[in-house]
Amino acid sequence: EISKLKYALVFLPDDMKPSLDSQIDEVKKFMEENRRTQQQELELLLKSEDGSEESIQKIGLLAKKFKNEIMKEYLHQLQKEVQQKNSALKTNTSKFIESKDIRNLLSLYKQAFFYRKHLEELIPQTKQTVEFIRSSILKIVENSCETINGIESTSNNNSQAIEKSLENVLLCVDFSETFEKEQSEPLLLSKENLNKIIQSLEKMSKYLKAISENYSNSLESMKASDTSKSLKTLKHFQQLFEFIRNFAGFYHDEKTKKVLMDIGKIPNYEELISDFKKAIIHLQEEINVELLSEQTTMNEEKRDEFFKEIAENLKRLNDFASKFRDFDIDSLDIKEMEREAHEN
Repeated sequence: EISKLKYALVFLPDDMKPSLDSQIDEVKKFMEENRRTQQQELELLLKSEDGSEESIQKIGLLAKKFKNEIMKEYLHQLQKEVQQKNSALKTNTSKFIESKDIRNLLSLYKQAFFYRKHLEELIPQTKQTVEFIRSSILKIVENSCETINGIESTSNNNSQAIEKSLENVLLCVDFSETFEKEQSEPLLLSKENLNKIIQSLEKMSKYLKAISENYSNSLESMKASDTSKSLKTLKHFQQLFEFIRNFAGFYHDEKTKKVLMDIGKIPNYEELISDFKKAIIHLQEEINVELLSEQTTMNEEKRDEFFKEIAENLKRLNDFASKFRDFDIDSLDIKEMEREAHEN
């Protein structure tokens, strides 16, 4: 437009040329200054973008300004920069998928969502980025649910896979709950996704509670083998229990919270060992009794029953000494208790 005005200036009377030429120069200076200002504003906003909605919203408002004022050059530059940022989000997503780093994936998802929310109209690629990251997260959630469902087969292995999978699904549930309330629209997890997570958690809860109940029943019945097996399994998952108890206090939907609270009620390892000590000490007391008494000297039938019960308790104590030799139970030496009982 400036060049056209300059060209038109040639055809004006000489007395009008200086005034119009001066005005054209002023407009030219203004446009150049405005160009620098817009360029600086664009660069500053792109540089200061920190993933927050506020910083991305400012970029979106600037994009609309460029569009409305027909500033194509700046709009194209902005679009190019945002497309590059979205490509970077996808690249980082692929990296975090390999390490199953759900925390950083959720952070990327939130950032991509804000780009889609404020720039999708001008940059459709932002929607594709959100869907790419979401599908990647849901794949990890699906795999995590499968791992949790297989908790019975991992009881003799390292429990870290279960803990990591549980952390993944709970972080997603927590994120989905809080972020969706902030944005007032369904985002990450569908109802179907949530139902699958709940089903996995309930299966895990049912298994762990069954092991805990089996431990209590076996200990009450003085079945050393079953008691040892159950205690080993429960000890194996102590870090998992600790994680659940810590996480249960966070905000989740009511179904998830209920399952976590139920698992959190399972006695911890210290409580289990305390019950075990009491049972073994009680067993020892039943063995270390006075052998010569009216019951053992006056009545043959009662004497036979008495010594039969002592023999059975000695066998039980021997079984516990054998099955629990690998357990480090403070202040309780079952093998020594067994030796003393035999000597007595």
